[in-house]
Amino acid sequence: MKLGILGGTFNPIHNGHLSIAEDARDIFDFDSVVFIPAKTPPLKGGPDQISPDVRYKIVKAAIEGIDRFEISDIEFKIEGPSYSVLTMQQLAKERGLSPKDLYFILGVDAFLNIHKWWSYKELFKLSNFILVSRAGIETDFDKINTIAQDLGFCYNKDVASNLKESQDHDDSQPTTPDKTSEISEAYDSNQLPSKKSYTDHTNKCRSSNLCGHQNNIKQNSQKGNLSRMLKVYSNNSHLNLFIIKTRPVLVSSTDIRKRIANGESIDDLVPKPVSNLIMEEYTTA
Repeated sequence: MKLGILGGTFNPIHNGHLSIAEDARDIFDFDSVVFIPAKTPPLKGGPDQISPDVRYKIVKAAIEGIDRFEISDIEFKIEGPSYSVLTMQQLAKERGLSPKDLYFILGVDAFLNIHKWWSYKELFKLSNFILVSRAGIETDFDKINTIAQDLGFCYNKDVASNLKESQDHDDSQPTTPDKTSEISEAYDSNQLPSKKSYTDHTNKCRSSNLCGHQNNIKQNSQKGNLSRMLKVYSNNSHLNLFIIKTRPVLVSSTDIRKRIANGESIDDLVPKPVSNLIMEEYTTA
């Protein structure tokens, strides 16, 4: 089984979250994407924080009926702050899965501040990671390279070559504007070089700073605003760190909360069930 994990405060969940989850699901062909609302986020909070129970309720409503989406209350069963390390350890235990089966979905902006997370280096031993390049956020590959190397990951030239070959082949075929680029159809995301070649590659990478090399995958111009793979890093535990570009959806939870405070409609930013539940919460409060 291959699970995508999308955790967060979801204060509240919005169309951008759903779009990212759908793109990741389609690129990696996940059996399921598990949404994990944080009960007590250690780095976020404040007077405009929607209560944990309401946030959980609206996430559940937002994903209802969407193919291969599910919600977990795992962080509501763990005492204390919602630390991702503890969540991933418990999730793997409950489902009998290994790190190679799990794919933690994270925004590039959050990754650039990963040093603020509790026991963050341990977290990268528990799962593959998918970094999402989001609309309006510049992807600073130099900083990503530095952090990835510090975490024991190195740019994987062998896997990147497979991705480029797959994309080149796909570009030669007719495409339709509404078809998402599913590179995963031609690329097994768990595929890695042999142990010996991987070790040789890692040593070469570290000695020659190969991690600084950018993977310029050829893109079909018709797919400019669709999801696709950008770069791949790997470590000695055969876990991968992927960078993907998702479809641009310009919306943030902060903007939604501002609209709510001003009595403005949020129907264009969130699924209708979420809008209805938030309206009920604020009109009955």
